[in-house]
Amino acid sequence: MVRARAKAPAGRRIDDGAATLRRHDRNGRPRNAERRFDIDADRQIPVRITGGCDVAPRDDAGIVEDDVEMNRLLEIDLKRHGYEVHTSTNGLDGLRKFHDVRPHLVVLDVALPGMDGMTVCQRIRELSNVPILIITAHAVTEEEMAEGLNLGADEYLIKPLRNLEFHARINALLRRARLNEEQSADAVGYADDYLVVDVKARRVSVDGCEVRLTPTEFRLLATFVRHQGEVLSFQQLLEQVWGHEYSTEHHYPRIYVSHLRRKIERDPKTPVYIQNEYGVGYRFVGP
Repeated sequence: MVRARAKAPAGRRIDDGAATLRRHDRNGRPRNAERRFDIDADRQIPVRITGGCDVAPRDDAGIVEDDVEMNRLLEIDLKRHGYEVHTSTNGLDGLRKFHDVRPHLVVLDVALPGMDGMTVCQRIRELSNVPILIITAHAVTEEEMAEGLNLGADEYLIKPLRNLEFHARINALLRRARLNEEQSADAVGYADDYLVVDVKARRVSVDGCEVRLTPTEFRLLATFVRHQGEVLSFQQLLEQVWGHEYSTEHHYPRIYVSHLRRKIERDPKTPVYIQNEYGVGYRFVGP
C-alpha cells in the first residue's frame, strides 16, 4: 500500500515509489504534473499530463478507496484528465455518494472497511449500468474474477496501477457505454418461445421471467444477436465487446460466455443458443 510522506518544500520531488508529483518549479511556479502509479522501479511508466482531456468535461468519476494516499493520487490524476471526481474511503459512503451523484464511472477497491467492495459493486449494479472498474492489491484467481463479474464488475486491475493501462481501460469502458446507447437506438432483437432479447430496451427474459445481465454480459449477447448465425472469432468478440485495448485478454470471452449461458440456456452444459466453434469462437443460433 502507498504511504504518505511528509510534505516537501516547493520545487522538490515527492516520490513515494507509487506516484511522483512535481507541483512547482525552482522558482515556485506551478508546473505540469508527472504521475506514476507503478512501484516497480524497473518498469515505471511516467506520464506527463498537460491538461488535455480524453473524456467529456462533465464526466463524473467516483473513487472508493480506503488508502488515503492512493485515493488522493487517483483524484489528482482523474481531475487532470477532465473528470469531476467524488471520493470515498469506505463502502457505505461510496454507495451514498453514488446515489447522490450518479457518476459515469466508478473505480472501486475490493478491500474496504465496513461494506466490502463486492457488496458495493452488487448494490450499484442493482441501480445502474455505470461502468465499474475493480482494483485490488492481490492477484485474482479465475474464480474470484468470475465472482466479481457475476456481481456486476466490468473490469479488474491489479495494484500497483500503471498509468497508461489505467486510462486505456477506463476510456474503453466509457467508450463502450456510449456505444451501447448509440446501438440501442437502431437495435436488432431476438425472440422465440423461451428467450426474448430486446436490445433497444436492454431487457432479456427467459421462459417469461426477466433476467438481469451485467452491462458486459448484455453487450456480449447483443453482439451475438446482431450477428446471428455468424461465427465470431475470439478476436472479433474482444474487439467488438471490449475494445482493441483487450486484444490479448483471450480468457475474457470464455469467462463471459460461461456466465451468459448460465443465465439464458436451459442447460448450460448443452447450449442451444451460444454454440462453440472449436478453436475459432462462437456462433449464436436459434433453437
